[in-house]
Amino acid sequence: RNIVSVAANAKSEIPQDEVDRRTIATALAQQEDRKKLTPEGASDIMDDLAAVYRDPSFVRKVDKLIQDVHFDSAEFMKHISSLALEAQQGLLEKWGFQSSAVGLLELRAALQDHSRGPSPNPALRAKADGLNRLLYGSPEFGMYERVHAPV
Repeated sequence: RNIVSVAANAKSEIPQDEVDRRTIATALAQQEDRKKLTPEGASDIMDDLAAVYRDPSFVRKVDKLIQDVHFDSAEFMKHISSLALEAQQGLLEKWGFQSSAVGLLELRAALQDHSRGPSPNPALRAKADGLNRLLYGSPEFGMYERVHAPV
């Protein structure tokens, strides 16, 4: 079975925030017929994602979320995905991915081919790490550090 159809079925049966995204992402990464990117394409998409995450209106929304959840990292993580997906929809469409959580997971798997895995490209790994930090709002709020602090 195609993992995209499995994910779509899962989305219709249970709330989106309860779908095990890591399981879907892992299955997508192993799927042979999913979209693949060249290293140059991955770099270009990462540049586009950085522009999305640096957009002042997106940063304001993330910063407001941080304040609305009173800096609670668990609450922040419950809500950041939907906020980010809203901002990423145009980029997903531009690059030929579904404008949905499944499309985002497929994009992530395609990017991770170059930034993670057995032999990551060091420049793309560094770029991906920088993107990840941008997703957590203004640095002065320290949400990235809160989320990734040792337990």
